[in-house]
Parts: sequence; structure tokens; C-alpha cells
Amino acid sequence: MLIIDEVRIPACSDISLRDRISTIIGLSRDVVKDVSVLRRSVDARKGKRPSFVYRVAVTLSDPALEERARGRGVRRVEGLPESWAIPDVSPGRPDIPVGIVGTGPAGLFAALVLLERGVPVVLFEMGKPVEERVRDVADFWRRGILREESNVQFGEGGAGTFSDGKLTTRIKAREREFVLSLFEKFAGREGLRVEAKPHVGTNRLRTFLLNARREIEERGGKFLFSSTVTDLTVEGGRVKSVRTSRGETVDVSALVVAPGNGARKTFSLLASRGIPLQPKPFAVGVRVEHPQDLIDRIQYGSFAGCGCLPPADYTVSVRTGAGDLYSFCMCPGGFVLLCPTGEGEVVVNGMSPSGRRTGFANSGFVIQVHPPPGSPWDYGIRFQESLERKAYSIAGETFALPASRVTDFVSGRPPRGELPPGRWAGPERVAVDLSPIFPPEMAEGLREGLSRVGKVLKGFVTEDATVYAVESRTSSPVRIVRGKDYASPAAENLYPAGEGAGYAGGITSSAVDGVRVAVAILRKFGG
Repeated sequence: MLIIDEVRIPACSDISLRDRISTIIGLSRDVVKDVSVLRRSVDARKGKRPSFVYRVAVTLSDPALEERARGRGVRRVEGLPESWAIPDVSPGRPDIPVGIVGTGPAGLFAALVLLERGVPVVLFEMGKPVEERVRDVADFWRRGILREESNVQFGEGGAGTFSDGKLTTRIKAREREFVLSLFEKFAGREGLRVEAKPHVGTNRLRTFLLNARREIEERGGKFLFSSTVTDLTVEGGRVKSVRTSRGETVDVSALVVAPGNGARKTFSLLASRGIPLQPKPFAVGVRVEHPQDLIDRIQYGSFAGCGCLPPADYTVSVRTGAGDLYSFCMCPGGFVLLCPTGEGEVVVNGMSPSGRRTGFANSGFVIQVHPPPGSPWDYGIRFQESLERKAYSIAGETFALPASRVTDFVSGRPPRGELPPGRWAGPERVAVDLSPIFPPEMAEGLREGLSRVGKVLKGFVTEDATVYAVESRTSSPVRIVRGKDYASPAAENLYPAGEGAGYAGGITSSAVDGVRVAVAILRKFGG
């Protein structure tokens, strides 16, 4: 078998992958027997024609020809490495289930791994099943009626359910392919494992959740929805049981705590029971929306509008006096979302469906906050809350999206005239000066940073772009402390997991962390 890296095919060309491989290896097209795509990306760097870039595995009609294959990035291998698999640990089937708090990616993947090895699980979810949650969210966006335990951030699937569904991750983890294979299976999206930027879309994430729930229940797992964990019994350094808002007391053999990053009640409960927490860096800022065709022109140049290219995205970081400002959760063809979890607060985020065809692109632009040592409440959580309440106040003490033209915001002046067209999910937008939401130094950093982004992405600072506030839930301001064995130092069978616990940053890395926590539990049970 041959592995070939950097197989490039220019966008909008009629060159086939097989023909390009033949040219690279210097052999006839007829001897190229099988081609498997291992990786696929788009290279749209400035000054070059956009290209699709492949990493492929190739078998030839005669293995002897492999010795004659030449070309840059061509190497011969005996076969592809085996995929990661759940360790063959047989802990028996405990009579008492493992409890899992939260049904986001970390909680769901922990459940799937444990059940695969015969360990029973019960999942506690403060929100509703996804089909009911979708109705509650739609009601909020239409009429402004917020359900504090069933909303854009709380409920089956966690905050990721209403997101772009990006499955990209910076972590180098063998478990990544395992995670993506289950997303392919349950979301019905083949090919995710080979994409450099795998994307499911919010609509397919809901399909994933329904099928994952069905799989868990068929294997004996139990879901308790609308069931907030209100208390823990901790004895002798172990969690014995949990109590829920439904009045149930459930004995557990271990407890995976996989909350959302806005689960402030869960953080408070853990702290009250002696489970150590610590503050961690997080980021806050704004979300900026442009017409998608403008982003396409910035990124693709004269090839914008080429039907073979996906809606363009971007990743950018610039230095400011308040710290680095960087793009976060860029959503091509998406919506800006109103997504608070409590009365008197306004939070924004972005999402896009699998087709990415809304005609608008949006991205968070945030500056990192470094809380001082101490209680996470002293700065992290209270700082988030203060920004969200200021955003609510500045919007007229309503669930409206505070917004401004990017040109007005960068110039530090009050909004002028109507807001540009956009696509948002929420009752309405209101044009306001966003700067008073932030501390003065941060507001200046955001203005300075967006101005500098305009020098990197020519055309970014335009009358046609809109800034929304406040983007405050990028990651958890809290870390639930755990050791190298993934367990809390205060309770040997309590396992913090995922983004809300402070150990991941996105859907895939949260799922990977849930897998690793489940493996740690299996190994402890299997002793």
C-alpha cells in the first residue's frame, strides 16, 4: 500500500483524484487499483488558487509496481494502523449503576463506553429530551418565554445541540476516530472521519441524540430527564448516592460529573459537599455577522461563488492592549443565537444547519480572561454574570439582542440608523452602544482588535456587518479538580468530565474526555 500526502486538486477543475495520483507517482492511471481518502481539506490561503488537499491510501494492481512509484509525499506501508478500540476490560456487571450527571457529549460517550463493557448507567439531565427541548427553545425565540432548565444551553445534548456542530479539535487523540465514527453512525453523516473540519450541523446533531439515546436505552441505560441533582451523599471519600429534584435517591457505584459550562447550580452543590473547584481562564467578547458572500470573496477571491467550494470560514488572531483577540466558533451559513439560561441576562452564540445556506456568516471574537487564584465565584462566574446582566439592561431589560454596526462599534460611536440585514434566532434586535457592557480596557481591546482583523481580512470592517453582545459562555470559568486517575481528590469515585468540568473545549474533545473517564472507571472496576 502507498500513502500519499498533499495530493492537490485545484478548485473548479476537471482533474480527477485518480489522474492526479497517477501523475504524482509517475505510473499509468490503469495500475491505480483502489484509492481510499484518509484526509480532506480546503487550502484557500491568500495568493493561491483554492485547492482541495487529500491524504490517500493507494493500492496498485501489481504490488511490485510500488517500488517504481516516485513522488513527493509518497511512502510505502504494510497497512494502516488499527483504529482505537475500547480496552478489553471485563469488570463484571455491577448491581449498582454508574451515575452520569449531564447528557452532553462527555456524558453520552461515557455512557456508551461503559455500556459496551456491561456496566449499567443512569443519566441525570436537568433539562428535557431533545424533541421537547426544541419546542421550548422555539417558544423562547418567538415569544421570549424562558424555561430555565430547558433552553438553548440546558437539556439533552447540552449547549452543542444548538451550535454549528463543528467536530474539529486540536487535541491529538486516538479516541478521536472512535468518536467521529459514532457521529457518522448516529447522525447519518458518512465521511466525517476524513474531513479536516468535520461538521454535522445543528439539525443532524438532533438526529445523533435520538439515535444515541435509543442505543443507550437498548443496552439497558436509563435516562432521568427534568431531574436536577440536588444533593450528594459522600461517605468515607466516596459518593454513595445522589438525590434529585424529583425526590429520588439513587445509589451509584461511581459518579461522572459532566455539566455544561453554565451549570452554576451544580458547581455550587459540589463546593458545598467539599469537592474542590478552581478558577480557570475563559474568554468573553462579541459575535460579528457578515453576508456569507462577502466572506467568500475575502477568502476565495475571484473563485467566490464556485459551486464546488464550501461556504468560506476563517480563523484569525490579533494582539491588542487587553490581550489577544481571536475568532471563536465561526459559523458559515449560520444564525446568531440568543441563548440565556436565566432571567435578567443576555448571552449570544452561533449555530448553523448542515447545509450552511442562510446567506450569513458569524463568529465570536473574544479576549481571554485570567482570573486570579481563589474561589471561581470571586471573579469568573460573577464576572460572566455581570456582563450578561449589563447586556440585558442595555437592551432595555428585555430578551432582545443588543447590536451595532461593526463600523460604529470600532469607531466608538453610538449606532447610526438601522442595523444591517442578518439572520438571528430571538425575538428582536436593538441597536445600542455595546461598549458600556464591558470594562473600559476590554471594550477598547475589542474595538482595537476588530479594527486589526480588518487589516488581515480585507473588507471585514464594513457597514454591512453587525456586532452582537455578549459572547460570554465560550468555556467554563470553573475546573472541577481531578487527578491523573481522572477522579476527584475528595471522592475517589467522582469523575469530572468534559467542557463544563474544565477539561475540554468543544464537542469532540468533550466526547473524547468522556471516553477517557469511562475507560478509567472500567480499569478501576476491573482492578
